[in-house]
Amino acid sequence: MRSPKARAQRRGLSASRVVEEADRAVAEPGIEVWALFDHDGRPDNVVIMERLRAAHPAFAHYRDGDKRIDARRFEALHEDDNIRGAVDRARRLSTNFTHETPSYRDPSTDVYLLIERLGIVRQRR
Repeated sequence: MRSPKARAQRRGLSASRVVEEADRAVAEPGIEVWALFDHDGRPDNVVIMERLRAAHPAFAHYRDGDKRIDARRFEALHEDDNIRGAVDRARRLSTNFTHETPSYRDPSTDVYLLIERLGIVRQRR
């Protein structure tokens, strides 16, 4: 399998290309595959970006072209157990949707599951 870095692009892949790449990886035994899609181009994300910039000084300049989670932003996310709180809120929000396809569950996503799977926070039992 090629390394994930070999598949990365600065501006990302189109949604269909992400699915194609995920499809290829699924064929390999022992591989868990996640396909992530960013909805930043949607008009309702302006409010979300404004709230994030206002929430903490580390995110004051968070916008297109500067979305990296550098050391300062990473530390801000860990303050007061913010990541755990975000995961818990996302889990509760996801229970409001009955549709299986995440794209129909806006504003909810399953990224909280990935955060738990990566071990960034422990899954609640």
